[in-house]
Amino acid sequence: MSIRERHQPPATEGPLTFAVLVFPGFPMMAFSSVIEPLRAANVLAKRECYRWIIVGAAEGPVEASNGVVIQPGFFAENAPKVDRVVVCSGGDADHLVAEDAVGWIRRSLRGGAHIGAVADAAFFLARAGLLDGHACTLHWTSQAAFTEAFPDIELRRDLYVIDRKRFTSAGGVGSLDMMLEIITSDYGAELAAGVAEWFVHSPLRSSVDRKLMPLRLRTGVQNELVLSAIAIMEDAV
Repeated sequence: MSIRERHQPPATEGPLTFAVLVFPGFPMMAFSSVIEPLRAANVLAKRECYRWIIVGAAEGPVEASNGVVIQPGFFAENAPKVDRVVVCSGGDADHLVAEDAVGWIRRSLRGGAHIGAVADAAFFLARAGLLDGHACTLHWTSQAAFTEAFPDIELRRDLYVIDRKRFTSAGGVGSLDMMLEIITSDYGAELAAGVAEWFVHSPLRSSVDRKLMPLRLRTGVQNELVLSAIAIMEDAV
């Protein structure tokens, strides 16, 4: 039995549409980690579970941090209604100003959309007040600055956080793990497992690993008690 035959999702009403809002300097790995799981889910399900569009904050092509240039199909001023909006930006997210994009996100939210961010884009949502009352995460290099700028927003040092209609990830492979959980919620664990298998990826199932993986990378510490102690000290900062 092939991988495509083993992972058939339950029937739902029509495909869910994602819009990825990209800013210049966006990280390609985080971007791909949002789009590619949706594509794989459609292939494995043998039907259109998801659709996606790319939205630019302003007219014109957008260059990623690695130099790859993409041409958005829509721009914030005329982007359509979607089910999910994901903001994808680089390390300058705390300085981004894009009123048309914020207006479109607010309209999408009023229409019932879920709002997300990958890498450092939580800064953009927070400055617009779109993370008030929600927990979030972002890339570990920006967490200290985020806490200083937004002391009233709950920052979790996890690879990803899904809190009601908000979803954020620290970027990179953490975005893939987040998307697998979203696919699980939308269409079931079997399809999500098939997507993980498609990308030869072992999801991080342990809550300790989800929370402390950035610490493992930063410190080289493997002992979970020591990692837990470091996390407690960081949370207290």
